[in-house]
Amino acid sequence: MLKRWCLTGAAMVALSACGGGDGNGMNGSVGATNAFEAAAPAQTIADGLKASDETRFREAVEAAGMTPTLAGPGEYTVLIPSNTAFDGMPAGALDGLMKPSAREQLTGLISYHVLPGTILRADLGRAIDNGKGKAVLATMNGATLTATRDGDAIVLADSAGSKARIGPADARFKNGVVHRIDAVLMPS
Repeated sequence: MLKRWCLTGAAMVALSACGGGDGNGMNGSVGATNAFEAAAPAQTIADGLKASDETRFREAVEAAGMTPTLAGPGEYTVLIPSNTAFDGMPAGALDGLMKPSAREQLTGLISYHVLPGTILRADLGRAIDNGKGKAVLATMNGATLTATRDGDAIVLADSAGSKARIGPADARFKNGVVHRIDAVLMPS
């Protein structure tokens, strides 16, 4: 599956090449977790998840068997829904996905929240500006998200039109970056 993740298209290559922006200039509505704000550049994204208070996403990553991937050398941008975002899912939906029999669907959901490369907020802003108001982002599960602006906020939309706002901080790790979001995005 990891090999498939690496073959995602020219648009993402161009976005990930933009890395190195300062991430300033955009203010979202989702706060950053202290563990992510304090993340040492020597830690992996998986290490940051262990220290995070976003337990539902961490548990889902573990149940999907994706912890080794997020501990690996890759370059990833991980969109982490808050615990409150998971609470907004239909009753029983997350519990159903956490069952071993639903591991494939859970992996699809988690990999929908992972983008190849390190994409900072500033990179997303530039891509939206260059795309005349929107940028299409390839996810690691092969589907796409659409990034737009709502005032100063960066908003991601899934294929069903559900939206999530990206928080204000780029939490950098040695194998990528984490952005907190305020909703769970669903692959089609």
